[in-house]
Amino acid sequence: MSPRILTLDSSSPTVSVAVGTPGEVWASDTIPQGPPSRLLIRMIHDVLARTDLKLGDLDGLVGVRGPGSFTGIRVGLATLMGIHQSLGIPATAVSTFRALAAAESEHDGPRLAAVSATRAEWLTQAFDGDQPSQPLGEPARIEASELSQQGVDTVVGFNLPEELADELQIVTPTNLATTVLTRLATHLEWESGKLAEAIYLASPVRQ
Repeated sequence: MSPRILTLDSSSPTVSVAVGTPGEVWASDTIPQGPPSRLLIRMIHDVLARTDLKLGDLDGLVGVRGPGSFTGIRVGLATLMGIHQSLGIPATAVSTFRALAAAESEHDGPRLAAVSATRAEWLTQAFDGDQPSQPLGEPARIEASELSQQGVDTVVGFNLPEELADELQIVTPTNLATTVLTRLATHLEWESGKLAEAIYLASPVRQ
């Protein structure tokens, strides 16, 4: 029997939760970034209810550990860590870069995963398009004007500069939780320690 897995991304502008088996989504939900932890818990219970599952029925938990929203990352990973520790469900986490790189697209070839750091700067990492789990280099912080100069034809991210579409193929994911479940879950190793290893790469911005 395929493992029943809950995936959660609270690092992105669109917060998402999904449940299913590797390669198959049974239920998912999305809301805009900024939910308090109680809303995230409600999302989890709602998607489980639609599949007649309870938390204790799950075989695995996967979170997205950043970079991205500081508050979102902390709340999401802490939520999954609490479930893992209280119920003993195997857990792990993947970087936002890796989740972005795995997003479905009709464009082949290497792609750049990009996360906004400030209005003028982006956190990026290039990946092999045929093997989205295979990075082509280390994460880097670059100017927005440099996004089109990274040696790739496709950039994946949220709220990318509109003018970038004049030079490159732009992919905007709709639900990274489902991406992780359908494209990455088959190849994951359960490493619960990653839930305590958030990836920020930038200082929080004061509001």
